[in-house]
Amino acid sequence: MKTWARKVPHLIVITDKRLPFPCQQETIPSYGYGKLCEKTLLMWRKIHQKYGTKYKAFVKVDDDTIVFYDQFTRKMQSSPFPFFGNFKQYYQPEKDGIPWITGCFYGFSANTLKTLVNALKNKKNKQEFLSRGSAEDVSVSVLLSKMKIQPAHWKEIKVWNGIRTFKEILFRKERPVCIGNLTTFYLKIMYLLLKR
Repeated sequence: MKTWARKVPHLIVITDKRLPFPCQQETIPSYGYGKLCEKTLLMWRKIHQKYGTKYKAFVKVDDDTIVFYDQFTRKMQSSPFPFFGNFKQYYQPEKDGIPWITGCFYGFSANTLKTLVNALKNKKNKQEFLSRGSAEDVSVSVLLSKMKIQPAHWKEIKVWNGIRTFKEILFRKERPVCIGNLTTFYLKIMYLLLKR
């Protein structure tokens, strides 16, 4: 709230209990990391019900991720994306061939959100979605793939894996949209180094 998030005009924090943040908040009745798929289902259902017709696109951001809002808005303006994220980080085509996005940062259009929520009304889809426990990014990607919606790959979505990522970000001309999987220390460092 004190760094990148203060620039976001329509920030909604979704948690299992209210927090002392000066922004819109929604609570969902789901606790524990092991139930991340359940949390995600409840989150997207609530977002669709309350905001689905109010906004054109929705982005999910983890709390260990820093977003460079100006870069993000430029990327969104360049072309409409029904579903977007970094799917090359963990893509293993030899397994199931489905490109699944990394969970630290992904998003979709209001129409894709509607498709996702409607697909989760199907009992079989819902059971499969929830069966993955904490792998919500896989569940979202697999279900949307079933609905014939594939993600657009954003190479500007970075996942922290130490000094290699640090060098890649600092010594390339292209600016990241976000960097995920950061410790509190590196959240502060990357924000200070890259803000402008």
